[in-house]
Amino acid sequence: MSTITDPALELHSLFQRLDAHETNSQDQTHNVLRQIFTTGSSESDFLDVVSVIVRRIERLKKLVHHANGLDKLHRNSANSTLSQFQSIFTPDRFVSRWQDARAVIQSNGNLHVLHFLSTEIRRIVKYGIPTTEERDEFVRQIDEVLKEPSHMEDVGADVVISALRSLRFILIKLEFFGVEELSEKLGLLSAAYRAIIIRTADPQNPQNLWKRWGQIGAIILAVADVIIVADELPGALQNHYTRAAQIAHWVAEETLPLLPTPERPRLPAPQSGPPDGVLPKNEDDERG
Repeated sequence: MSTITDPALELHSLFQRLDAHETNSQDQTHNVLRQIFTTGSSESDFLDVVSVIVRRIERLKKLVHHANGLDKLHRNSANSTLSQFQSIFTPDRFVSRWQDARAVIQSNGNLHVLHFLSTEIRRIVKYGIPTTEERDEFVRQIDEVLKEPSHMEDVGADVVISALRSLRFILIKLEFFGVEELSEKLGLLSAAYRAIIIRTADPQNPQNLWKRWGQIGAIILAVADVIIVADELPGALQNHYTRAAQIAHWVAEETLPLLPTPERPRLPAPQSGPPDGVLPKNEDDERG
């Protein structure tokens, strides 16, 4: 069963993982991070992970700004800590020794600050995070779809398959990308899936549509069902973190009629779905 987490607690777990990594303290930070992220020889994959982590820290800063339980002193302290964590992923730090980067994680109780922030941030947003077993099962299901060639000739199939591969990559490296990024990729997949369903739908032969594309709809539903915190939906629908609920609601409307009844997931219906496949905007970004 998935557990409940939030952006601050996810980052706390990430930096604990970085701190616990056993390596030569004199190694270059860039090389150590590549080892931890296991991105192999791909510099672009490595930079993708780095950029997402930096964005996650920036998002948390915005949430800190809107946390009513924090006074100005605590906000300033939290932002200072988050900026220190961000400094680990700068070009200057990449060429320095790993022990210097690790010292940032260990200094001034920085990890304790993230743990403290979790209590306040969770008042604003929380979500489910897939267990290792759930992630492995999602990846297995995606691999099954990617082995099936019957859908490849459909117009727009390449976009859906590309989005599905991206979701697979995020699931494998979820501890680095986080649930927010998983939700983003789920949204991109849902939009591409919506387009292909509309383009290829045949009212006279719905079972053929299920055979070709229904499995992907089921994957979207299953991942979204893990992320959604059902009892938080009414209030959480006011911000971008519940896009997964809206995605799941739309996919359910489009795909569930094609699924055998026992396979239909039971999801809470949000107040509205994404219009024409467009995801809700990030309200924090709009506030600046």
